[in-house]
Amino acid sequence: MDVFTAILPVVTLMLGAWMNQLSEGKREKAALQRERQVRELDREQSRLDRREAFELDHLVKTSECLSRLYRAALMEHLHRVNASSPVLEPGAFGRETQELTRLQVLILDKGIRALVEGARQHLLEAGTADPGTPEELGDLVMKTHEHLTAAEEALASRLRTIYDA
Repeated sequence: MDVFTAILPVVTLMLGAWMNQLSEGKREKAALQRERQVRELDREQSRLDRREAFELDHLVKTSECLSRLYRAALMEHLHRVNASSPVLEPGAFGRETQELTRLQVLILDKGIRALVEGARQHLLEAGTADPGTPEELGDLVMKTHEHLTAAEEALASRLRTIYDA
């Protein structure tokens, strides 16, 4: 019994040290896992922030380009109707059409991209159409304006959604 009484404190001390080491290892492993999770969340938030910034930038640029293209298409059409009407700027219609084509492929939302494409097609038609009759011109302008309005409303709605988030 004396041997047991003499060994018991040593065994207890060794078991305590081992349990302490085991516990410390588990705490360290848990802390490392929490740090990994925090880093992953930070990376994901950073990715989302970059995506939102990219999307915001391109939606604003697309909206501005749509307005410029609309103005250029109307001026181009007016010039076709009446050769003495001034052109907004030589080549502006073509440049704005190319710019909108470049921007629309960068729009992330498929529905908005389709609306912008529809507006672009109608603006292209308006800028290159033969003068026609006043009724045809009125129909063309109305259709173009409807598609442009739908695209601009979709862009504005998405911009509000991003800013409100």
